[in-house]
Amino acid sequence: MSEAARSLFRRTTASRSSRQSASARPGRAASKPSRRAAAETPSQPRRTNVYPPIVTRQTSERTTPLNRRASAPARRQYYYALSTPGAEVRLPALPVIRPSWRMISGLLAAVMILAMSALWNAPTFQIGDITISGAQRIAKVDLEAVMNMAGEPAVTVSPRLLEEALAAAFPDMKSVDVTMGFPARLAVAVVERQPVIAWEQDGKTSWIDMEGYAFPVRGEPGTPLVTVMAEGSPPSLAAEEAPAEGSASTAAEKAASIAGAPQAVPFLPPEMITPLAEMAGQAPEGMSLAYSPDYGLGWNDPQGWRVYFGQDTANIALKLSEYQAIVDYLVPRNIHPSLISVEYLHAPFYRLEP
Repeated sequence: MSEAARSLFRRTTASRSSRQSASARPGRAASKPSRRAAAETPSQPRRTNVYPPIVTRQTSERTTPLNRRASAPARRQYYYALSTPGAEVRLPALPVIRPSWRMISGLLAAVMILAMSALWNAPTFQIGDITISGAQRIAKVDLEAVMNMAGEPAVTVSPRLLEEALAAAFPDMKSVDVTMGFPARLAVAVVERQPVIAWEQDGKTSWIDMEGYAFPVRGEPGTPLVTVMAEGSPPSLAAEEAPAEGSASTAAEKAASIAGAPQAVPFLPPEMITPLAEMAGQAPEGMSLAYSPDYGLGWNDPQGWRVYFGQDTANIALKLSEYQAIVDYLVPRNIHPSLISVEYLHAPFYRLEP
């Protein structure tokens, strides 16, 4: 065989082998194009595959799958044995209740609402009859009218406010104590001021107790009072202090308004109360005491003159003796004075002109 025939045989055999291998491996890519063909073919963008992001879902251990139903609450079963041996009856099953905190709090809230409604609306917890003790001159109806608590819920009662209202409405009260009991018992304990002096001035009468407090007249005093006919204001506790400049409050205005005062006010010094009572015992029977801002305390003598013993009654016994000596001197000489003053033991005097 010539050299040319051998060369042709090799090329034919290589071409057949390449076709057979290509047909035997169809997934294999075709042979690479030549450099010239690659240069002549236009370049195409490289294709890349874009995949969606992977999302994972984790389920909680407490989550119930959709295909599984929640188990029914457990029920407690009871069996009742009959008299026949081996026979028993199953009673209706009762559910086992496991209360949660929400259920307990809701139940407590409902109970509190019902309790508050009962306290507000139930007749048992509404004020009915009021127990009042210690009131002798003050009528019960007057006290109840000021408090105005009949039929009111007990939870709305304020003892402190009621005490303030009663003290302001009744100045002849020395003290008042309001207590509230279960379920709706309202009790009022009153201590009244006991008058010992009836002070008459400018057509108005006020009562004065042993502490020197003046208050309006109410009811009957219970005991005889020492009556004082006053021509002016007494040396009260307020008058002992120097009034501020330009102040319109004076002792005269205070005495004039004492009968309608909204509260008890100190009117006489406490140390003046006992001498007044003692002087009333020295006065002629049936005569009232007299008071003058200039000459002090005294009385109208039945013989037709006035006698004064001054503001200080500490030496009342000596003053009475001196007064009796002056009367014994004037009556035999037919001297009829209009005023006798023994305010000062070493300088007594009498006046003929009124």
